[in-house]
Amino acid sequence: MLSVLLSWLYITLLSFLYGWNTLCFMKRVSLEESSVRIAFPLIPLLGLAEISVLTGYLSLVMGIALTANLIVILGALVMTWFNRSDLFKLSSLWQEHRFDLITLTVLFLILVLKSAVAITTYGTETAMFHSDTAYYHAPSIRWIEQYGLVPGLGNLLPPLAVDYLWFQPQALFSFSFFLKQPLHALSGWTVFFAFWYALGGLKELSQKPWRFSTLFRILLLLPLLELSNYIVSASGDEPAAIFTLVTLALACLYVEQEEEGNSTEFLQFILIILALFTVVIKWSVLPLLLIPIYIIYKQAAQLNKSMMIVSLSLFPIILLPKLIRSIFLSGYLIYPLPNLDLFNFDWKMPVGVVVSEKKYIETMSRITFDKPGELLTGGLMAWFPSWFEHVRSTPLSIGLGIALLMLILTAIGRLSNLLPLIRCYRMVYLTTLLGIVYWFWAAPSLRFGYGFLIAAVLLLTIPACLELSLAIKFLPTIPYLQSLMSILIIVITFNTCPQALPGYALGTGIVVSDFYPRQLSLFRHRQKPLDAWLYQDDYPHPKLFTVIMNGIHIHRPLRGQLCWNAPLPCTPYLYQPILARGVSLKDGFRASAGNLGGLSSDRIVQEWKQQKIREKKP
Repeated sequence: MLSVLLSWLYITLLSFLYGWNTLCFMKRVSLEESSVRIAFPLIPLLGLAEISVLTGYLSLVMGIALTANLIVILGALVMTWFNRSDLFKLSSLWQEHRFDLITLTVLFLILVLKSAVAITTYGTETAMFHSDTAYYHAPSIRWIEQYGLVPGLGNLLPPLAVDYLWFQPQALFSFSFFLKQPLHALSGWTVFFAFWYALGGLKELSQKPWRFSTLFRILLLLPLLELSNYIVSASGDEPAAIFTLVTLALACLYVEQEEEGNSTEFLQFILIILALFTVVIKWSVLPLLLIPIYIIYKQAAQLNKSMMIVSLSLFPIILLPKLIRSIFLSGYLIYPLPNLDLFNFDWKMPVGVVVSEKKYIETMSRITFDKPGELLTGGLMAWFPSWFEHVRSTPLSIGLGIALLMLILTAIGRLSNLLPLIRCYRMVYLTTLLGIVYWFWAAPSLRFGYGFLIAAVLLLTIPACLELSLAIKFLPTIPYLQSLMSILIIVITFNTCPQALPGYALGTGIVVSDFYPRQLSLFRHRQKPLDAWLYQDDYPHPKLFTVIMNGIHIHRPLRGQLCWNAPLPCTPYLYQPILARGVSLKDGFRASAGNLGGLSSDRIVQEWKQQKIREKKP
């Protein structure tokens, strides 16, 4: 656990320096002083986005380990040197947020404890968030740590070509070059700063009338409680949802400031970076690009050429490492879209494999089905009834229903107020609506669209909350309101824990349990290693055997298909034989013809059938 705390301090310092120096740069190029105060937690979140893009570029030429850390540190020091004249202002920033730090320190420690829980725990039934962490998240990060970019890596295992720009910072901050096991605690860090940002809105509740952006910001506390259940996973689903919600909250503030005629250049810059970064984490949030497009449209209307140039330049800067990595990992511009077949490199994955993987993702996101692709050929009614039957009873669906009812009642009572409100925030509403439509069309698993779905709940609820604030003539000012709410959040967070391999990753509701007392009891009775107080618990070490294919020594799990953090290369099976492109693993792999031998998927299929038989037995 101590390693998690130290890593969070390191990540915070580096990310803050990158974010703060960026704001200093914007102050120099901006034609007018921004009238919007940037919330302190947004600065390190902005910095993390920039570090992620930087490590994306570094991964093209090197492994993301010690040398990459030194380069990132050097970049922070150089930028700080150029902005050294603004360092004295940091003391005022500390004074402004000193009270917040007192209350949030406790939350910080609780989230450290949560992020440090075992991936697989001793003496409990709690398991890691979902099997994809063991299947390809952790292996992808290890490849990035050791080699950076490996051409044709998707030929070894197709999901290794699914490249989130979340894996690069995970590799940077895993510290595998001196820790005995990789440290994947970045998701917990992100949840903490998102919590901090949401809590900051509580200070504005005593001001009447309530702002739309304030309510959106505060209501983020509820989905963050659920997102904090899964921070032991290296998945890209949670950070994509977190950054989606934070970006939409900032978009609400941007709309308000524009309506009031205030300068918003800082907000525009931050919004564009966060929106683009969220998209390169996961393509499933692609409609979020509507926000930077809208901002650039407004800049063009205002004839702000300098800001337009800066804004447009951010698109290739942030998107390029994602696209280059996809080309090298799979041979396709965007994986797994076989229609974007623009290249003919020797490492290119066979089109049949890419089509199969695409059908698998589309099918399994709708309903579990034995033969991917067959379900989709039957059209919408072949899968929608079963999908809807499962989804409609989830807390997320219930929340959407209640929020929609609240909006209808608000429309009946005060339609004259509701329509101008929706018109004012139409950019936020439209982005969320397009996000849900795109999610439903592409892959409607709740965890893929969690950010937009939760945003819809908030956007449907807020109009009723605003009407309530107008109806309340007297709103008592409660001293230390933020402290009281922080304590409440801490108590709830302390008593939540991740579910054991939920069928749907998100949208399952907050789980209350005695997880942490049991963990402390395991320490007390020495059932858990004492060095767990120092380290995040290691991944399991699956039993492996080695298969030689065309001179390549490939590790394979003895049972199941989870490699975890096994030595490279590791894969449970191959779609087709592969050949090495050179003498080193960094040279990558290319598909070949021939016999799969010991790397056939037959064993996996047999194990899966046996499991199904066991599940059917009474």
